[in-house]
Amino acid sequence: MKIVLFTLCQAANIDIKNNLNILGAFDMITAAKVPAVYSCTLVLKMRFDKRDEGKKIFRISFIDADGKKLLPSLENEFFVAIPGGSSFCCMNFISPIQNLQLNRYGNYSIDFSIDGALVWSFELVVTEAKKTT
Repeated sequence: MKIVLFTLCQAANIDIKNNLNILGAFDMITAAKVPAVYSCTLVLKMRFDKRDEGKKIFRISFIDADGKKLLPSLENEFFVAIPGGSSFCCMNFISPIQNLQLNRYGNYSIDFSIDGALVWSFELVVTEAKKTT
């Protein structure tokens, strides 16, 4: 299995041809004050080979610098089946996140696990907006 894309963005969709469309990918938020409440979309694109076929369970967790979960973990069970005549398949996952509360400036982690094993982490940084006078 390979993670092709794992990001936060302003919006995303999957069209009728299974194309993944992403608007405004980011890994940093600038906030005037904390707590900051932010809405965004999580996007994940995975590529699976023949050896990856079978049932999988993935979990995505949003964690602050102290290891505290910001939201309940997102969990999904799915089945990987490679179509005949192909050596791989890709799967897209999109999850809107409403009212994500970021309580302080600093680093946050979005961790992605499959079958209980950590596969990838995405770092989100929240910085303070500079005040203009």
